[in-house]
Amino acid sequence: MQIPLLLLLLLLSLPLTSNPLHAGSSPVCHEAQETLTRPTQSEIDYTCQQVQSAFEELIRLWKEEDYFQIYDWGKQQSQQEVSRQEFASRMVELDWIPRQLVAEQPITLSFRFRSLIYVQVTLEFAHKTKVSIAPFQKQQTFLLIWENQQWRFDLIHLLRSPF
Repeated sequence: MQIPLLLLLLLLSLPLTSNPLHAGSSPVCHEAQETLTRPTQSEIDYTCQQVQSAFEELIRLWKEEDYFQIYDWGKQQSQQEVSRQEFASRMVELDWIPRQLVAEQPITLSFRFRSLIYVQVTLEFAHKTKVSIAPFQKQQTFLLIWENQQWRFDLIHLLRSPF
């Protein structure tokens, strides 16, 4: 079932107060506590599915080292701070890339507003060239912002990952 675009934009523009969302492969979302602006559970679930899909796409592109495509998923402020070429060059220089999500640690989605969501996840990072170096796990928090009809990421944060 698709939510009409106008309803989705309205949904994403209103503040949302909810508990953190814990997810395995699909997030379980909780309703907002404010009665006047409370979205329906199906609206919350729809937003959670969108966020999880966007995040999984980011991780896939990052594992494939497709940095120009990742740049297109960056929020506008990040794109103003760093050019496409500079972003790709700096990402290539990083020694570590995510290898996989750590299955034992659930993905946690935290709504700050309907257009601003934090994704907390534990990733396993591997060295790009030195396979003899053991991979390590690191909990990361990613900011997703709803801009131009899609969820976007903070590119500067990615340049600083995993540290």
